[in-house]
Amino acid sequence: MINLSIDKYLEDFKFIYNKKLEIKHYFFTEFSNSVKLINIFIEVIDRLICYNLKSLNRLENTIFEFIKRNNDNLYPKEYELYELYEHRLKKVFDDIQDEFRQCYSLNIFFYGNDTFGLIENKLLNYNIIKIKNEKELKSVSIKKDSIDTNVYNVLLVENDILFKNNFFDKILNYSQISSLFLKAAENIYKYYYDFNYLNNSLKRSYKDDVESIIVGNSYSLVGIKEDLLNQRTVNLSMHSQDLYYSFKLAKNTILENGNIKQCIFGMSYYILHHDLSRGNSLYSKNMIENVYYPLLNDRHNSTTESMKNRKSLNDYELDILIENIFNINEVEKYFKDKIYNENTMYYNSINYVNRQKRFSDFNKGYKEQLGLLRAEQHNKIFKYSETESEYKDILKEFLKFLYKHSIQVIIVIFPTSRYYSKNIKLEYRQLFDNLLNKIKKENDIKVIDLRNSLFEFDDTDFIDADHLNERGAIKATNYLNEFIKGI
Repeated sequence: MINLSIDKYLEDFKFIYNKKLEIKHYFFTEFSNSVKLINIFIEVIDRLICYNLKSLNRLENTIFEFIKRNNDNLYPKEYELYELYEHRLKKVFDDIQDEFRQCYSLNIFFYGNDTFGLIENKLLNYNIIKIKNEKELKSVSIKKDSIDTNVYNVLLVENDILFKNNFFDKILNYSQISSLFLKAAENIYKYYYDFNYLNNSLKRSYKDDVESIIVGNSYSLVGIKEDLLNQRTVNLSMHSQDLYYSFKLAKNTILENGNIKQCIFGMSYYILHHDLSRGNSLYSKNMIENVYYPLLNDRHNSTTESMKNRKSLNDYELDILIENIFNINEVEKYFKDKIYNENTMYYNSINYVNRQKRFSDFNKGYKEQLGLLRAEQHNKIFKYSETESEYKDILKEFLKFLYKHSIQVIIVIFPTSRYYSKNIKLEYRQLFDNLLNKIKKENDIKVIDLRNSLFEFDDTDFIDADHLNERGAIKATNYLNEFIKGI
C-alpha cells in the first residue's frame, strides 16, 4: 500500500469519477474522435499508475479494442458498438473505483438515529460501524490516533455533540448533510417536475398491485382523481400528451405489468390532429427534449437535436469527503422517490395550484373571452391533415394492442364549459363524434361521454374554460366509478 494523504486520495478518487463522466459524454457526442479517447486513457494512466491498479490493464485493452472495431466497421449498426463499449468502459471505471477504494482504509462510524434513512437503505459507499450509545462513543473516541497514514476514521453524528476526541480524524453532522441532499433533490425534482412526476408514475405503474392506468392529455390529468377510483390506478396523463405518447406509455406498462386489466383513455376533439413532436412552440420542444425523449428515448417526428445536460446532485459543490462517503446518484434517486411517494397526485404541496378555484367566479364577459381564445387555439390544430392520416393508424394500432392483451378500454370524453364548446367549429365536433361512433361500432370499447347533459356539470366545476377543478374532478371520478361498476 502506498503512502498517501487523505486529501490526495480524495482528489484522485474525484479524478476517477470525472473521467467516468467524460467517457459517458464521449459516447454521447464525440464517439468518432479516437484521439479524444486516447487522451482520456493517457490522463488516467499518468495519474493512477503509481497505485498499481490491475483494472488499468483492462481499461487499456477495452479502449484500443473499441477503436479497432470502430475503424474496422465490424458492427452492422454503429450505435450497437457504441452502446456495448460505453457499458464495458463504465464497468471498467466502476472496477477502478472499487480497487482504488482499497488503497485507503476509510472507516465510517455512525452515532445517533438514522432519521433520513440513508444508512438503513445502504446509500453510502462504505460499510458503517454503528456506535450504540454515548458510553461506547466515549470509549472509542479516547483511543490513540492511528499511526497508519493510510487509515482515516470518520464519525457521522446525528447532531453535534461535545466529547473528548483522540480517535476520529473527521466528525460530520449527518442531519445537516442529509438535509442538504434533500433540499437539493427537491430543487432538481421541481426543476424537471413533469419528467420526474411522469417517470415515477411510470415506475409505479409497473408494480403488481396496479390494475388500471389512465392516459391522455391535461383533461384526464386533472379531471380524474385516481385515488378515488375503485381499482388501484396510476395516472400516466400529462399536459399536451398526444395519442402517440399515450400509446407508448400504455404499451410500456402493459408489457411490463401483467396485472393491468384496464386502460382509461381520455380523448379530446383534436385527438387525431395533435402531434406534440411537430409543435413549433418552446413549450412543445421542451416537452420532447426534457420529458418524453429522456423518458422513452423517442423523439417521434421531432427534429430537435440539442439535448441539454440534465442537472443532478453531482452538480452541487459538495465537500470532497462527503462525495466519497455517500453514493450521490443513489441518494438523489432515493430522495426523488421519497418526494414522489409523498406527492403521488400531480398537483400537491410542491406543485401547488389552487384547484378549489371556480370558473363561475369570473364575470360573463371574461368567460366568453377565455372560452373563445381557448377554442380558437384548438380549432387551428385541425389543419394538420398529415397528422390526421398518421394518427388514425396509431389509434387503430393502439386499440388493436389493447385488445390483443385483453385490456378493458374505457374512453372518457371530458366536459368543458359552454363558453369553450360553443366555439369549437361544428365540423370538428362532427368529425370527433363520427370517430367515436366508428370506434364503438368496430371495437368492444366502452365510452363515457361526460359532455352529455345527463351528467350535471356547471361553471362551478371548472377552473377555466375547459378544465375541471377539484370539485369537478371528484364529480367526474364518481360518475366514472358508477359507469365501471355497471359494465
